[in-house]
Amino acid sequence: MASTYTFRVLSHEATLFEGEVESISAPAYEGSVGILAHHAPYLTTLKKGDLTVRVNQDEVHHFTVDGGVLEVSGGEAVLLTESIEEKK
Repeated sequence: MASTYTFRVLSHEATLFEGEVESISAPAYEGSVGILAHHAPYLTTLKKGDLTVRVNQDEVHHFTVDGGVLEVSGGEAVLLTESIEEKK
């Protein structure tokens, strides 16, 4: 079983996603960034693009995010964004 961490996606209006995940892949300006459990503290801005959230081996969510800020600290990751939409 892989290690997990808490991932939250927040907008100014609501919590859009919250849960334990194995990994995320996000569209940072310097290139795609992958975050696993126990990642070092990290802060980056995101551009518009694809966000992949792996909850476990059998559950993966794909989103389009319209930019934002991603912070990894203290065993959790938080994405602040104005707009995110889950792909079907």
